[in-house]
Amino acid sequence: MRALQPRKAGYTLLELTFSMSFFAIILMSTLSMLTRDTHLAQSVLSTSHVEQMAQELIYRLKKELANAQGSNPVAVLTQVVDDTETGTIRVDSTLGFPNAGQLIANRGKANEERIAYSALENSEVYFNTLVRGESCSTAKEHNVGDEVMWAGLAEPIANQANPLPEQYDGVTMGVLGPVYFRGDGIGFVFRNPIDPTGGNNMLDGDKLIWGQKVKNTPKLDGWAALEFQPRYVYEEAQTQKDLNRDGDLLDVFDIGVVERKRWVSGEVGFGTDEINMGPAAVIQEQCNWGGDLDNDGFDDPIFLWDEATRQLQIRLFVIGGVSNGNPIIRRVESTIFLRNEVEI
Repeated sequence: MRALQPRKAGYTLLELTFSMSFFAIILMSTLSMLTRDTHLAQSVLSTSHVEQMAQELIYRLKKELANAQGSNPVAVLTQVVDDTETGTIRVDSTLGFPNAGQLIANRGKANEERIAYSALENSEVYFNTLVRGESCSTAKEHNVGDEVMWAGLAEPIANQANPLPEQYDGVTMGVLGPVYFRGDGIGFVFRNPIDPTGGNNMLDGDKLIWGQKVKNTPKLDGWAALEFQPRYVYEEAQTQKDLNRDGDLLDVFDIGVVERKRWVSGEVGFGTDEINMGPAAVIQEQCNWGGDLDNDGFDDPIFLWDEATRQLQIRLFVIGGVSNGNPIIRRVESTIFLRNEVEI
């Protein structure tokens, strides 16, 4: 009887090919899981970072405004301004207006215009060094008695019951429901209690002394403002990402910082303190600052100041990081009651 031949050690070519293919499948599956888990971890980390960044920014703003008194910078023209004027605008008072900024002239009217200015005067009646037709507006003529307001301001209008379109710039969701407002809402002007002598006594009798510390010097004519300042541009057409979820890729956004400014009214030579309250991560739509950023049907001013109720509503949209190819955006908001009550 023929003896059985022992099987030689090793694998046949077919078995080796099958084993290598099986090993490759396992390896690819493992790598895929690792990649997925890594992307997930990065996404979670990035999302967490954006949320933390947004919360820290709103905390700083609330701390800055903890004892503040708000203001609505509005003035009236005292001379005609033609559509070519780039030197000077004269008004009844520039008190409360930042040393540089943007005006809205004749808001809601046919000759509405946004005008940038970069200098004031000690006389407190002139805006100087003008740029006309800013923020997608057109240079127009303006007459004596016409109103100019600081464009950063957003305040509720008096008529909240079915106002005409020319009476408001937007409608936002307030604490108790929709609020019609005028202005852009990308800034807020305020003062704080001070001791003019540099000490800690901020009372004159039973009333607070209002002003601002500018360059570490308490000044009775000192003022402060928080204001959005653009730094970068985000174009949906370039990224192919619908940032505000409105169904198109046509929008362009400014990404910037909330900057705090401090200055002394009537003392231009004293200079201006400027610091950033956080990173360049706050978003606003170009030519529509204060507009709807999440397509919920309501506009989103950063600051909405209601002097009648002493409420300042803050709403921030902060961008940072990418998840599944899409920018991560977080919305944070808070309402602060300021010290604008009548003091007895």
